Amino acid sequence: MKKILALGFVWLLVACSAYSPFDVSEMPGTYHLISVEGQVLPATVTDVGDDGTPQPVTITFGVIQLGLNGEFLSRITVDGKTTTESGMFTLVPSEDARLNFSSDGGAFGAILSGNRLTVYDDSLTFVYERSG
Repeated sequence: MKKILALGFVWLLVACSAYSPFDVSEMPGTYHLISVEGQVLPATVTDVGDDGTPQPVTITFGVIQLGLNGEFLSRITVDGKTTTESGMFTLVPSEDARLNFSSDGGAFGAILSGNRLTVYDDSLTFVYERSG
């Protein structure tokens, strides 16, 4: 009997260590870009180009769609050119709902707090807000 109680206690500790106050059912949806590096859109920021040279770019639109199945789709308009990226994301159980994104274009992280999704991609910080 003591063994069963000990195993039950260990199971309880493991289950509670993965506790997150975040409600996963509130995560899916469409998030619209509202600011980049603290600037509201359109935002002109310095980004490193493909050749490694820092250059100013203007971001006018962005959206990320999150699905319950762990897939994401993002679109962003930089200097008048819209690019689309898709891939997978995982939820890291923590107090502040951390998300890890991966796609053919690389990997990036984010924190979801309420309706706000803050994305950390290379040296830039993007803030999205869920619509609806």
